[in-house]
Amino acid sequence: MSKLLIIMLTFLTISALLNAQEYPGGYVPNDEYGKKKSQINNQMIFYAGVKVPVIDNSLKLELGSGLGVLINKQYGVAFEYYSLLSSDIMLRKNTDEDNILRLNYGGFEFSYSYFPINIVKLSVGIMAGLARATNTNTALVAVQNYAPDDWFYLFEPRVRIDVRLFSKFWLDAGAGYRVPSGLKFYDYVNKDLTGMYFNIGILIF
Repeated sequence: MSKLLIIMLTFLTISALLNAQEYPGGYVPNDEYGKKKSQINNQMIFYAGVKVPVIDNSLKLELGSGLGVLINKQYGVAFEYYSLLSSDIMLRKNTDEDNILRLNYGGFEFSYSYFPINIVKLSVGIMAGLARATNTNTALVAVQNYAPDDWFYLFEPRVRIDVRLFSKFWLDAGAGYRVPSGLKFYDYVNKDLTGMYFNIGILIF
């Protein structure tokens, strides 16, 4: 919990520093940057991309998407859902038992955004959600309905940079830190899923 507290304090500090870059009294200059900010209130956002997390001290691959809204000039909320694509994570470590980890998770992400220029968006945020770990004997194919599973909490503070490619399409790249809570599935516990991740994808808004 001390790690999570430090991460949360860091997130709040970064948000405050970014907010300090705004003009005094909420003044927004009458240029393209100001026009862009005034147009994103209640703007719907769609995201699709991949994550490269560290699981059991090795890099894996996840695929996901999200849908959300920029509530005002800085703050946004979105729902995201991801699935683990890598099929080489054995649930029984150091054995030949053919049980592979299957992981799906989703949650709400709360973010703070800052536009230093018209075509660049910087943001910090945190995703809080639920994850389900189960097992499979072949990649992406679940075993019978009676297969054991485990539900646990997942928290992911992150930072991102978005660069506009054209029109409403933005290239999204970033990094974060995964903090699971309550995981105990076969030989896997919280520390096996704890660690850095990187992401890249396409943002539409």
